[in-house]
Amino acid sequence: MTEALAKKETVKSLLALAGYKQRFSELMRERAPQFMASLAALAASNRNLSQCDPKSVVASAFIAATLDLPIEPNLGFAHIVPYKERAQFQIGWRGYVQLALRTGQYKRLSVFPVNAAAFKGFDEFAEAAIDFTKWDDTEPAVGYCLIFELVNGFKKSVFWTDKKIRSHAERYSQAYKKKKTDSPWFTHYPEMALKTVCSNGLRQFGILSAQMREAIKADQAVYADVDAEPAYIDNPETSLKPPMPVVVPPGETTDAQVVQEVATGNEKAASVVKGHLEGLGGGDER
Repeated sequence: MTEALAKKETVKSLLALAGYKQRFSELMRERAPQFMASLAALAASNRNLSQCDPKSVVASAFIAATLDLPIEPNLGFAHIVPYKERAQFQIGWRGYVQLALRTGQYKRLSVFPVNAAAFKGFDEFAEAAIDFTKWDDTEPAVGYCLIFELVNGFKKSVFWTDKKIRSHAERYSQAYKKKKTDSPWFTHYPEMALKTVCSNGLRQFGILSAQMREAIKADQAVYADVDAEPAYIDNPETSLKPPMPVVVPPGETTDAQVVQEVATGNEKAASVVKGHLEGLGGGDER
């Protein structure tokens, strides 16, 4: 394809090609036409997105379709974000909640900001003590919290102070470092803060289904085209990312028990750990 012809490519023209139509149809079946129409409309209505490489836009949308997450910005499940003339796929905090609930392993799950009057410090397990009689989500947040309970009775809360979240963004987001005011970190900071505590909390303590692992891998990645490998242009440190935590299926044992049983030679627990390590691959701290 010549450079002149490539410049004429748009998201709409790509979606009209038989190859792309087939891929979306195979994945989404009768829902494909509506999804593709929504994608074309989104790209046409967003000036910055329309200037991105259209193949990267379509590829990001395909990832959203693979995860069965809508791409309408107002819904907040998944986003296609312009970044250096390419489209970057991002999952919203609602997307992470949706993927967690699909596992059927969560009895309750909530993500919310915490105001100063409600925050009472930390307990001996380093979990936040929150006075919900004084909780007010209309007041400025001093931190953000994820609380969940699994159907097997396991409960966990994860709290990040606002300072910790900003430090995380400073370390892992080039857009935040460079004070790019069109970055979601500046245009939608509360949503990004909720996403940060939600994604990190679920990765460390939640159930990581195969779909959730795929979502973590895809989050904040740029894809040159459908089926291309992800590139993390906003976070060079991703190539050095630590492995994801081992998450044991309900009914087996807890994370703490796995560590203890492996150390004491429990072959069953060791087998569980080995299987999960082989399946999880690398982690991500974007």
